[in-house]
Amino acid sequence: LHVETTKRETAESKLSKALERLASSDTKIASLSLDIERHRTEAALLKVQVSQLSEAEKEISRLEVVISNTKAEHESAQARQRELFLSTTSGSSAEQRVKLVTLAAEVATLTKQLTEEKTKATEFELKLQAAQIEASALNDLVER
Repeated sequence: LHVETTKRETAESKLSKALERLASSDTKIASLSLDIERHRTEAALLKVQVSQLSEAEKEISRLEVVISNTKAEHESAQARQRELFLSTTSGSSAEQRVKLVTLAAEVATLTKQLTEEKTKATEFELKLQAAQIEASALNDLVER
């Protein structure tokens, strides 16, 4: 009877330890499942940020084209202004002076537009850099 009792106690002890290991494994599995879901969420956020970065890069490219076009218009207006100035100095008429003033106003407007577009481009570049930094940080988190 004593041998049977000892065998039973040993079996119960082994069963108890096995149940503890099983409970511990269940806890680890639940923890890993939560980690997986967190990483999936972070990956989804990264995908959104990558998309936003792509859109920001497209906007920067568009602004660069606008700046280039505005710069070209500005240079053209300056050239016309110089030509008109040279022609007005050799015998300025009222009409030529009006053209010169109009051209000067056009140059001023184009200069203002160029400055505004450069400001927009700078703002977008800063936003892009901030988004890249944030994406990099999230990427680091996902890798961990």
